[in-house]
Amino acid sequence: MLIANLSDPGHSWYAVARSTIARLGLLDKISMYSYQCNTGDVVYLEEDCDAGLVLSALKDSGVDFEIQDFISENKDSFVRSCNRFSV
Repeated sequence: MLIANLSDPGHSWYAVARSTIARLGLLDKISMYSYQCNTGDVVYLEEDCDAGLVLSALKDSGVDFEIQDFISENKDSFVRSCNRFSV
């Protein structure tokens, strides 16, 4: 599984499929500091708490994943314009 780490000068988010988070039984554990855009198929997990929770659960479940970094050094990430996460 490939997980994108989207960063801008102020913060970072990990893009994970909503269905993966649901399969792990963690949808109700994700904070309002994470985001979802348009259809909500992808959740952009804030780096400080939500991402760690999901990444740890993936490891504990034996799911192999790789993180690929996408860094925006000069401007805000598009993630900031998405809606706050909601179940």
